Amino acid sequence: MREATKQRLLRYVAAMPAEATQARIAKLARLSPATVSTLMRELQSDGLVGIRDDPSGRRGQQISVTSLPGVAAGVELGQTHISVCVRALASDRDYFVESSDSGADRRRTWLATTVGLISKVVEENGLASEPIVSVGLGVPAPVLPGSGEVFTPAILQGWEKARPASELGRALSAPVAVDNEANLAAFGEYLYGAGREMASMIYLKMSIGVGAGIVIDGRLMRGWRGIAGEVGHLSMDPGGLVCRCGNRGCLETLISSAQLVDQASAAHRGFGGSAIPNTVEDMVALANRGDPACIRIFQDAGRHIGRAIAAFSIFLNPECVVLGGQLGTLAGELIVRPALESFESFAIKESAGANCKIRASELPITAPATGALAWGLLAAADPSMR
Repeated sequence: MREATKQRLLRYVAAMPAEATQARIAKLARLSPATVSTLMRELQSDGLVGIRDDPSGRRGQQISVTSLPGVAAGVELGQTHISVCVRALASDRDYFVESSDSGADRRRTWLATTVGLISKVVEENGLASEPIVSVGLGVPAPVLPGSGEVFTPAILQGWEKARPASELGRALSAPVAVDNEANLAAFGEYLYGAGREMASMIYLKMSIGVGAGIVIDGRLMRGWRGIAGEVGHLSMDPGGLVCRCGNRGCLETLISSAQLVDQASAAHRGFGGSAIPNTVEDMVALANRGDPACIRIFQDAGRHIGRAIAAFSIFLNPECVVLGGQLGTLAGELIVRPALESFESFAIKESAGANCKIRASELPITAPATGALAWGLLAAADPSMR
């Protein structure tokens, strides 16, 4: 039992390069600080970790892996791309690679694309001799806790009863832990980004799809069947547009990147002197140049976001809400200010204002893949994380 606990602590250290302190590891691993301190000294004597005073001046000691073979990988299976992050366990350097991958045949192509990306980044960075010890995989749909089964064809068509972790695990001969991509992005922000000093947080991922990841005391909140966090399908307008899930007026129909671009294109269509935006990036550029239509569209989106945050903050009372994904990353203050105003209008006083911080993502592109890497590394050694 003692050796198993030491191995588990090693995984926590490897999962948090430059962020691991004894106090934080004790909190995440749910062990007493005295136990962690004792076992870390033993690991130091074994030559596996180094311990030094925290260079940032924070209380406590910083821990790093000094000698441990193997690499960990994280995979984000996004709506229009696949991203991979790889890190050697005894290193604090992350390697990323990304490939476009979407369309009707994706169910058939994703596995070969993912394996190819992992092989590419491992070989190009001199890590081919290291064994892959863990993989975390994020998919854009709810996943049944325990079984790893995708069971919502309305959200991810063609994947009903798929078990992607098993498929990837066989292809790589490595343990794979799978979860919803927004959940793993939330875990990445909690460990490394805007939520790293928070006890509880919600990460709102706003791209082509809209979802949320919820972290409470270092644990992901999934719900009974993995549906917790599917805020993109929270009905905001019962008479609104039909959503891909079959409901009407879902948050996703109001703030997804595709819907915002459609609104902006319609507003500019037919006017010869107007530039018709084709992407969120185009819209941001136009808004920053004073385009009234794009400014209004982002303001409206921010108000919808603030109202949604107010709704689920009453249930969960988070310390922090992180705005991520394509919209949160690119639009920035164009949506943050109206989101704050709307949030404070609809939330009860005790859950708004200084009691809940709304922040932009600090890991705008890498949160899902880095969160997946850490998740896979920890879930392989700590069943309570799953």
